[in-house]
Order: sequence, then C-alpha cells, then structure tokens
Amino acid sequence: MERSLANDGVITKADHEQAWSDFSQCLTDKGYNPPVSVQYQGGIHGNTFMVDTGDRGDEVWNKAQSDLSHCLDLEFLNVDELYRAAIGNPQLLQDNSAALAQCLRSKNLVAPSYTSSCYREEEQSALDLYAQEITVSNNIASAWEASRKAYTFDIDAPDVQLCFITSGIDIRAQDSTKEDENIWKVFD
Repeated sequence: MERSLANDGVITKADHEQAWSDFSQCLTDKGYNPPVSVQYQGGIHGNTFMVDTGDRGDEVWNKAQSDLSHCLDLEFLNVDELYRAAIGNPQLLQDNSAALAQCLRSKNLVAPSYTSSCYREEEQSALDLYAQEITVSNNIASAWEASRKAYTFDIDAPDVQLCFITSGIDIRAQDSTKEDENIWKVFD
C-alpha cells in the first residue's frame, strides 16, 4: 500500500503479486501450506477459500479460518480490492450487479442496453434452471451446464470472468465441478 501512495494511489500488477506473496508467506509462517484460489486474467485471485483441514476437528478448522482471515486482512485484502476496482470497476460502483453490467458493456461483451436488472434476471433464470435440472437428474455437472444457458454471454470467456471477479462476484467458485481449484488443503 505504501508503494501505491508514493505512485499517486496506483496499485500495479506487481503490487498485487507482492501482496499475494506476503499473504501466502503469512500463512506458511503459521505452519500451513500456501493458499489456493482460482486465478483469473491479470493474476487476480478468486475470493473464495474453501478450507480443508482433513480430520483434525473443528478446533483446528476454526484456527485455520481465523489465521486465514488475519493474513488476508493484514497482507492482501486492501491491495486486492483496490487492484480489482482499478481494472474492472473504476467508477467504484457499490452494487456488484451494476459494476458487472458496466464492465461487460465497456468491453463490448453485451449490448449497450444491458443493465444490472438484465443481469439479475439472467442470474435468477440460471438459478431456476439449476434447480430444475437438479430435480430431474440429480447431477451437479449437468445442472451447472443447464444454468449457464440463462446468460446472454459466455461465462467462460476470460474477459467475462474478469468482469465478474472485479465486480466482486466469483463466478468460477460457484461451479462445483471445479471444486478442486477452490480447496485450500491446509496440511499435507
């Protein structure tokens, strides 16, 4: 953060990478494996950490969660949020849906008339399609695939995913078929 203040408040990719490295070091200094998250374009890390402490019990899991929160707050969270905003939400819109719609429009990934209401309608349709498919097939992968059809854009496109994550929505973390990408195995 100090470096960005010396550079007119600009957080660079190098600043972001250093913050992730410091966060990772904080956790390894506490005796854990390095953290794991989905990585997006520009080196942005997903914001969902699923913690797996094995069969060590609730006390160890709670301690790992506490240490994770401490290291995030201390080393990474502020830099990450500012870096994401600079990339995908320079207007600093507070509504995640509005920020997403703005980002998608600015990258010409949706029609100029696409709004946060459009996204919320598509999101609700996706949830409905997911629920319908789960009821019929009881298969998570096919339900996820069915839900994706609700969107007017390709949610797998890197620019689309970048808009999601910089707007505060970690779309890949919602894909349970990619669960292994999101699990931090705290111990070997």
